[in-house]
Parts: sequence; C-alpha cells; structure tokens
Amino acid sequence: MRRSPCVSPSRSRRRVLSMGHRRIAYITGSAPLFELTQREQGFRDAMAAAGVPVDERLIADGHFRPRIARQLTAAFLSEDSLPTAILCATDEMALGVLAELNARGIRVPDDMSVTGYDNTRYAELTHPPLTTIAQPAHEIGTRAMQALLRQIAGKPVSRASEYVDYQLILRRSVGRVREA
Repeated sequence: MRRSPCVSPSRSRRRVLSMGHRRIAYITGSAPLFELTQREQGFRDAMAAAGVPVDERLIADGHFRPRIARQLTAAFLSEDSLPTAILCATDEMALGVLAELNARGIRVPDDMSVTGYDNTRYAELTHPPLTTIAQPAHEIGTRAMQALLRQIAGKPVSRASEYVDYQLILRRSVGRVREA
C-alpha cells in the first residue's frame, strides 16, 4: 500500500474559474510523481465541476524547466483561440510563462492570468507577484515520517493516501477575464 501525504490542488483552479476564465492552459511536469498526477487531476476535476471542457492542446509537459514552459507559452499563444489563463504545476515553470508573456507585451493579469504551485521564495518577487499554492511541507514530512515509523514498528498504516490542507496565496497574477 502506498502512503503519500499530499495536497489536494483544485482550489487555485476554482479561483481562476471564478474569475471568468474558461480557456485555460495547464503546464505539468514530466516525472510520474503521484503529486503531479493529483495536481493535473485537480485541474481536470475543477474544469469538469464548472462544466468547462478541457482542450487537450492546452495541456503540456514543461519538464520542470522554465525555458520549456516559456516555449510552451509561445505555442499556446499561436493557437487560434488564445487561453486567458495558464496554470503551472510549479512556480519555476510559471516564471518561464511570465517571462514569455512579458517579452511579448502581454500584461498579467490584465491580458492573461498565471498561477504557480509551491509558493517558492521567488513567487512574491515576480512582476506581478505570483498567485500560488503553499504546501505545508513540514506537516507533510512529519506525517510521512510518522507513517514510516509505524510501518517499521510493524503497526498497520490505515490509508494509502492522506491529504493535508494547503493555502492559496492570492497575489496579483490572476484577474478577471476582460470582456472583448
């Protein structure tokens, strides 16, 4: 049985949807990590709950690299129907998105919204400051260690996965969709 404390990631997606966004791109990471799978599933679940179809052309693997996220942003911008928001599975990839949008004169959040994940130390230093998800890393580590110690002691571990609460850090990279 796999035990992996993680964070349920749909809150930022719901926030973006509540701001009127319907054409949303998602940049994921390449590793087959349970956490990344859950982040993408949170995106898909939030879209489905809002009755918004997912455009598979707007989901791409950023390989955890800002440079690749920047290239993907350029590709998204070449679509006939532009996304109004780009959500990233990590803050580092969101930095690449912000760089490409800035280079093209696309204003965040006026023209396009961007979110990250992890609340890295640079998220509040971007322009504009990045809306992101803060994970309680200490609590996740503590719970994982407690589960490991129970297993080592031969005690049963009751759940395969455990979800911990997280915090949506609202900064200025997400705005309402402008009417055309």
